[in-house]
Amino acid sequence: MRLFSLIPLLGITVVTPAIAQEPTVLWRGLTAGMTKEQVAEVLPEKEIDLLPDCRTVISPRFQNNRLVSVSILPKWILSKNSCIEPMTSSLVEKYGEPNRTVENRPGNKFKAAEIYDVYFWIAGNIEVDYRTQIGGKSWSLTYRPLAPSAPKKRIEGL
Repeated sequence: MRLFSLIPLLGITVVTPAIAQEPTVLWRGLTAGMTKEQVAEVLPEKEIDLLPDCRTVISPRFQNNRLVSVSILPKWILSKNSCIEPMTSSLVEKYGEPNRTVENRPGNKFKAAEIYDVYFWIAGNIEVDYRTQIGGKSWSLTYRPLAPSAPKKRIEGL
């Protein structure tokens, strides 16, 4: 009869410091993942003047009660045109030359077709998306965290 002896295995515990992930600040202290209550504390006013004649509405977007993006839109019809040029030059000054494209939104029997200049920057860990309607009728500015990138699919032999 054979006797087996159990040899206890020595477990080695490796202690590594917790990696603190920096919060993703989207705009003026608004951080991705904030609750509606936290956003209200940081940004009690939903309308602000970016310039004396450029009144804007701040529109935080939430998913599961967590902040996922911040959009800035013109408040008044008259301020739409007065905001576009200063906004564009300020964004280029801050983030550099943008990726730029044109977006065509088809119309229908109720609404005319619209064409937008779309300016896009990646700044740190956020996306900055600025759209101006050609003809100066509308614009929007949106800040959102970068989406995590999925590993690229590869096909061997190509």
